[in-house]
Amino acid sequence: MEKLEEMMQLPIQKAKELGLPLYCGEYGVIAGAPEEDRIRWYNDMISIFNKNGIASANWNYKSGSFGMELGDGTKNEAMIDAITNK
Repeated sequence: MEKLEEMMQLPIQKAKELGLPLYCGEYGVIAGAPEEDRIRWYNDMISIFNKNGIASANWNYKSGSFGMELGDGTKNEAMIDAITNK
């Protein structure tokens, strides 16, 4: 998580200097990544967003690859918990 946050410091600091909000309009994990790694990445991103007051929108709601709902319509509970920071 530290490396991700370090990579985001330039826009985070610039927004703070200018008194502007930050918004991440798309983020997600590419298809084929192992589920455990995808959940860890989402947890890290959400933690960084929350810590720095960054509003965000997940890349995709429904997708068998990386969505909160799997291709068959079932909920991806692990992904939902990661995105909602539970």
